[in-house]
This record gives sequence, C-alpha cells and structure tokens, in this order.
Amino acid sequence: MQIKENYRAEIFVIIAWMLWNRRNALRLNLQVQPLNCISSLAGSYLQEFLDVQDQTPTATGPSLPQQWQPPNENKFKVNFDVAVFKSCNQAGLGVIVQDWRGEAIGALSTSVPTAQTVVELEALACCRAVLFAMELGLQDVVFEGDSLQVIQALNLDSTDHLTYIMATFSRISKLKHCNVVADALAKKAKNCRETRVWTDFMPEDIASLVIFDIH
Repeated sequence: MQIKENYRAEIFVIIAWMLWNRRNALRLNLQVQPLNCISSLAGSYLQEFLDVQDQTPTATGPSLPQQWQPPNENKFKVNFDVAVFKSCNQAGLGVIVQDWRGEAIGALSTSVPTAQTVVELEALACCRAVLFAMELGLQDVVFEGDSLQVIQALNLDSTDHLTYIMATFSRISKLKHCNVVADALAKKAKNCRETRVWTDFMPEDIASLVIFDIH
C-alpha cells in the first residue's frame, strides 16, 4: 500500500503502537499477527482512519478522552459511541461491555439511517447499550458515553423512554467519557448493514484496542 510522504510519521506511530500491543498480547498468551504483516496492517489502519475523518459526529459538548477506568469489583462498564457516514447516509452505533478486570464480555456494532440529529443518534446508541446490557443479563452497570446532552439528560432522569428499562438495573451510573473501543465498533458498521454481536471472542482489531486501552 502506497502512503503519501506526509503520512510517514503516522505510519511510524501506528507500527510502534502495534509492536507494543503485540508484545503485551504475547505476555497474555493471546494470538498475535506475524511480524511480517505489521507494516501492511499499519497502512490499512491509517487508510481506514483517513476514510472516516469527515464522518465523525459534531461534538455536542467537550469530550474528556482518557484511558479506560475499571468499575468496582464484580461490576460492569458499558461504553457506547456513534460514527456518521455522510457518503452513504448511514450512522454506526458501537457498544463495548467490560468487567471490572477489563475483560471484554460483549461487543456490538450496528448501522442506522442518519435521519436523526446527532444528539438523537447518541441517545439511540445509549438505548442500544442499555438493551444490550439487559440481553447479557447484567444488573450492576456503569454506562459511559461522550455526548454531554445525553449524559446530562440521563443524570436528570429526563428521558422517559429509558425510565422503565433502567429500573431493571440495581445500580447505574451515567458518566461522560469517550472510549476508543466503542468508537472503533461504531466505525466498524460502515461496511455492514447488519447488527453484529460478539461475546465469546472479539474481532482481532477490537481485542487489540481493548488490551491497549486497559494498559
């Protein structure tokens, strides 16, 4: 894959990250990519990143990007995010569920029409995250999203359509943080109109991001 001259620095950073991530995966006895595939994969990741740069929703409030923080012991954290694909009039919803140890126990990627506003799409992602947690049989859950308006609405209990659903959880917190794994899952919906769910095994690209985010 040919990369323009001004992207050499980006390629170097991606390769360095992949090598660092590969080392961590080996320490955990996880499957890794062969070293001779790292360069081509880095080019593919960069191209995918460049393709979606103009497809990220306009921020509805200041984001607070940070490394994933675990919930209390025996609790679960569910992160959700949205990506907008203007070229195909679609949006992607991404949801990642992790336990207090950081292990991914569920992931979801699905696409929806972009007829809604960005705030409505973020609220839809939140609804899907809550329903996904229910489908997994979880109760003690922390939900995180990066839409300030949606999070504020949840904290004020002003979203009537979620009131009944949230009543099924014995404990729930609504915080505001962005999450690289949920973001990647949302963008993963670009090339697939079907809902994809993973529980036993995560896709390799998502598993790598999970490991990267918790270390």
